[in-house]
Amino acid sequence: MAHCGNSLDGNFVWSLTLTDIFSGWTENRAVWNKGYGGVKQAIQEIEADLPFALLGFQTDNGGEFLNHHLYRYFSERDLPVAFTRGRPYHKNDTAHVEQKNWTHVRLLLGYQRIENGDLIPAIVNPRSVPVTSKNIPPPQYPISA
Repeated sequence: MAHCGNSLDGNFVWSLTLTDIFSGWTENRAVWNKGYGGVKQAIQEIEADLPFALLGFQTDNGGEFLNHHLYRYFSERDLPVAFTRGRPYHKNDTAHVEQKNWTHVRLLLGYQRIENGDLIPAIVNPRSVPVTSKNIPPPQYPISA
């Protein structure tokens, strides 16, 4: 997700959101621009922090994910990860991530432009806020008749 304000021109911070469809577990990272190096590093950090193995990776059609470098990263490893993509012009293919983009990113950071790369550690530092606070569902009350 772009933190570009009203213009995609120039350099600014992007947020990556990875959401597990089964559990709803969500991890976020901030990166400078959308280059492969930063995106790969963010994905590696997320994989290291997950409490389960990454078995599949479905992306929207953004160039930060839909590229040969990332495809090779997932497919040419000891335990390959299935790499698929959503259909063009069907945002609902990634509805779980779009929902988390709102609740985990936009409500926190808004729509302003963030063009200071030094802010990235402060934006999304998983070690500063317990990950479980956003990934463990709150207690539920039984419905009484």
